[in-house]
Amino acid sequence: MAGAEGTPGEEADVMELLIVIAVVAAAVELTRQRRRLTALERDNAALRAMVLALAPAPQRAPEPAPDPQPDTAPAHGAAAAAPLPDPDPAPEPARPEPAPTAPGAGDRLAGLETRLTGRWLVWTGGVALALGGGFLVQVSVESGLLSPTVRVALGLLLAWALVAAGEWLRRRPPARGAGPLRADHLPPTVSGAGLAAAYASVWAAHGLYGLVSQAAAFGGLAAVSFAALVLALRHGPALAALGIVGAYAVPLVVGGESGDGTALFTYLAAVSAVAALTARWRGWPRVLTTVHWGGVAWVLVWMATRPGFDVAPWPAALYLVLATGLAVGLRRRPTAAEPGTRWWRRHDGAGLSVAVATLVAACLVFIGADGNVPLVAGLAAVLAGLLLADDRAGARHTGGAAAAVLTLLAGGATLDVAQAGALAYALAASAALTAAGITAAHGSGRAGWFTLAGGAGSLLLVAAGYAGVASGEPDADWALAAAAVAALHTLAAGYAARHRGHAAWDAVLAGYATAALAGLALGVALLLRDAWLSVALAWTVAAAAAVHRSVPVAGLRTLALVLAGVVVVRLTANPEVLAYAIDGPLPGVPWIWTGYGLSALAFAAARLLFAGAAGPALRTALEAGALSFIVLLGSLQIRLAVADGPLDRPGYDLLEQGLNAVWWLSVGLLLYIRAAAPGASATARHGWPVPAALGAAQVALGTMLAANPMVTGEPVGATPLVNALLPAYALPALLFGAFAAVAGRRGVRRLSLAAGIAGLATLWMWLVLTVRHAFQGTILSSPTLPDGELYAHSAVWLAFGAALLAAGLWRGALALRYASLVVVLATVAKVFLVDMSALTGLWRAVSFLGLGAALIGIGYAYQRFVLVRQTTPEGGAPAS
Repeated sequence: MAGAEGTPGEEADVMELLIVIAVVAAAVELTRQRRRLTALERDNAALRAMVLALAPAPQRAPEPAPDPQPDTAPAHGAAAAAPLPDPDPAPEPARPEPAPTAPGAGDRLAGLETRLTGRWLVWTGGVALALGGGFLVQVSVESGLLSPTVRVALGLLLAWALVAAGEWLRRRPPARGAGPLRADHLPPTVSGAGLAAAYASVWAAHGLYGLVSQAAAFGGLAAVSFAALVLALRHGPALAALGIVGAYAVPLVVGGESGDGTALFTYLAAVSAVAALTARWRGWPRVLTTVHWGGVAWVLVWMATRPGFDVAPWPAALYLVLATGLAVGLRRRPTAAEPGTRWWRRHDGAGLSVAVATLVAACLVFIGADGNVPLVAGLAAVLAGLLLADDRAGARHTGGAAAAVLTLLAGGATLDVAQAGALAYALAASAALTAAGITAAHGSGRAGWFTLAGGAGSLLLVAAGYAGVASGEPDADWALAAAAVAALHTLAAGYAARHRGHAAWDAVLAGYATAALAGLALGVALLLRDAWLSVALAWTVAAAAAVHRSVPVAGLRTLALVLAGVVVVRLTANPEVLAYAIDGPLPGVPWIWTGYGLSALAFAAARLLFAGAAGPALRTALEAGALSFIVLLGSLQIRLAVADGPLDRPGYDLLEQGLNAVWWLSVGLLLYIRAAAPGASATARHGWPVPAALGAAQVALGTMLAANPMVTGEPVGATPLVNALLPAYALPALLFGAFAAVAGRRGVRRLSLAAGIAGLATLWMWLVLTVRHAFQGTILSSPTLPDGELYAHSAVWLAFGAALLAAGLWRGALALRYASLVVVLATVAKVFLVDMSALTGLWRAVSFLGLGAALIGIGYAYQRFVLVRQTTPEGGAPAS
């Protein structure tokens, strides 16, 4: 509200601004009418062409018929000689009715002139009269020419004169009929200006000069408002609109300071009440919406410009309640059968505007209340009830239920109370919202919407209250509050269960049953931390599945899916799990067995309980989640078993990498085998590549390259064969071979080939490192290579090739024979390229002798067991 009086320069600026606005408005209207004129001329031309096309062509005079030729055929009796009757004459085509001619260009220009002179100029004149009355009061204040009493009397006299002039114009209009405008705007404009002057005079008598008491001012404003009501009933909505705009603008134009806002909001309350009642009486919904928005705008302006926050804004809060109550109680609500666009068939635009405006104004009042508990709590409760009632009263959504929840949340966020006060507010608001939700669901076609507001909204109130005062630490009090809200939801679900069989009550039952479980999950989250929170949420998923068997509704499945996602993220994508304390609740049992094991068990139970009702997303989440928990449990147990210390210790040695590779490859192999079984789940069919790829990457990038003991110098253990090399190389090679065998039986050649090559390379590396371990000891990175080790490598490679050949001959596997050839050729290359130059004396001779004997033996085996099978019995020629 303006607190200082305007200067002459400011007044000139205001008048110039009004002139500019009037000119711009006239130019915009002129442009719009010109476009309409052009469109009408085009339509007129098209219509005229259509009429000409439909007009019948001029008829030609009928030519005389030629004389009939005498019939040369013999007559067959009298009937044949009689002339035939003439056919009926063809009817004339019906002529089209002449189409009404469209008005010409002169008529359009005349209509534009009528609108400019009969509507825009009249309205502009009315606004000018209202502003002139306000400026007259301001000038009298600045000059001091007249006493306050005389100023107020002259203002009332001017108001009476304008209203009388408007009534005279209504009874004696300058012209009978208003032409295309269908209304005479002069009488309501002049009367509206008079009402604005009357509002200004009465308000100035109390707010500026103190001539009358607050009660007298209220009575005077009520009288002016009653006069506006009577005149609006005679003059129509234009007068009501002008009176509202003028009444709301008077405090801004005249200026003055109203202290705590009591006088201002008393005045606004009178204006809003009469205007809203008038709009309701005469069926003017837009006027009613304008009344509410105008009042909300004044609340925002006053809260933003008042001098300080030392006084609680009770007048603004009470006026906001009045304005919202008037809008909710008096507005007309559309029915579901009324036409509209697809979005507006489900929503009430006017109700949505009321909800949004009220929420914004309430938030600003809450901030200005500076933690005043009675004001904030009372205002939040009343406004939430009004908004929820407005949403329930109509057939379409207004957003009032959501706005009610947000209003309660905003009120709780601005309260300046300790934990006990925050708990009391959260519990009271949650209980009221739950009761309001189930009450609103009675007999409503949108029962699910109100159930969502009551259930989810109450849980949000508890969570928001905890976040505001508990600083994120575990708190038993807030956990009990969440449990209490869950109990309320259970009672609501029990009440809804009495009406089962009706679709609406089934939705209520499902919603509150879901909210009860969500409340328990929230209480667990507020009380527990670390792994126990994940375990509790996982078993909440199982509880939702158990309830779903009795109440099979989609809401429970949605809740289970959300909670399952939270648990999976907490246990699989949360690096903080490595920092949890090792000791679990059971003596000697690490927490990973309770955290991951119990969570996996809960997911498996939920999967069984949901059975076929679980959709693809939920089914995959439960199965994949349980599988990921089992895989991580094994990996973390390997980390604990390899070395002492916390899980987040630095280092990732060869033994741990090898054991992880074995674990991951084993899980992938089991899933791959399971994927071919009848009725295999999607997790098995599509999930086996994940652990298999992890294991293969661990071997290829870890043990074969980065963690290779010949590179790192890491000790591998002193025991022959049974050391870190066994899980790092030998066991993964066997698993690769199993993958190749299973894939080969299924005809997946690419996978079989890739797994076979990986197994051959890994097993070969194990043989190399095992030979080196026999000569070098536990450290394999020594640069020296004695003759005995060099020869041993050749001998072992040859034996490896011979073993592959024997296995290939025994199993009839062509791939094993080819692998043996690769190993043998590599051995030949090593002997000729390395041993010949590196070995000396007896070692070199023995190396070549052994190689030669081995090659001859392999050749004999091929001729004896391979080539003879490829020879046909008849001709002895090799088979193709």
